[in-house]
Amino acid sequence: MEAPTAKLVCEQTKSPDSPEQCSSECASAVPALPKQFSVPVKPSNDWRQPNNKAVDSQNSNAETNTAARNPTCQACAEIIRGPFVTAVGKNWHPEHFKCVICGTNLQDEGFVQDDSTGQLLCENDYNSQFAPLCFRCNNRIVGDVLHAIDKTWHSDCFVCTHCKRPFGNSGFHLEEGLPYCENDWNELFTSKCEACLKPIQAGHRWLEALNVNWHAECFKCCTCMKKLEGETFFSKSGKPYCREHHHQIR
Repeated sequence: MEAPTAKLVCEQTKSPDSPEQCSSECASAVPALPKQFSVPVKPSNDWRQPNNKAVDSQNSNAETNTAARNPTCQACAEIIRGPFVTAVGKNWHPEHFKCVICGTNLQDEGFVQDDSTGQLLCENDYNSQFAPLCFRCNNRIVGDVLHAIDKTWHSDCFVCTHCKRPFGNSGFHLEEGLPYCENDWNELFTSKCEACLKPIQAGHRWLEALNVNWHAECFKCCTCMKKLEGETFFSKSGKPYCREHHHQIR
């Protein structure tokens, strides 16, 4: 939606007629402001959001306005005679509508209202003052924030402890409070099957025999490949054999 613009207004009659139609006693007509607008900062999906009422609810813009009577400037507390800016339910002289930190005029800039103080800041100063710190690099996070293990991260900084690759949309495992990708966690921390050497993961049927671990389907006679789960077996040189083939081994 296009932002509203201020019209020429006769100071005497308060009429939006053109200046040449005003009476000769009229001192002057209020000059029209150029069209001004504000693009509110888009909040990230995961950290402290700017006040949703920081701009006009109809057009999401700070609007210049000469229609209201005797508005008071939020900054200097003086009555405004002429065009003024309306935003977050308050009024300002156009020259007073600025960032409280750097002084940048906010009519043409995105701005955010600090929830705790009600003050207006430009996007850059709001980010530098209030953006969360990344747990890994300790720099401010501007844009999307990743929340994981009770900390905030840049998406590129949240990586596997072992291989250092970012997790992206993949899951991860924690070991002593540190994140690991699926492959590295299985390689480093899970038991391996003695036969196939693959990890024995949660939900797998497995058993312990000959002081090592096996997938249930991998525990077989080394000669005939008969499954030995729940069966009597014999060992020779650390390998399992069924009763029949054990006697054939010398």
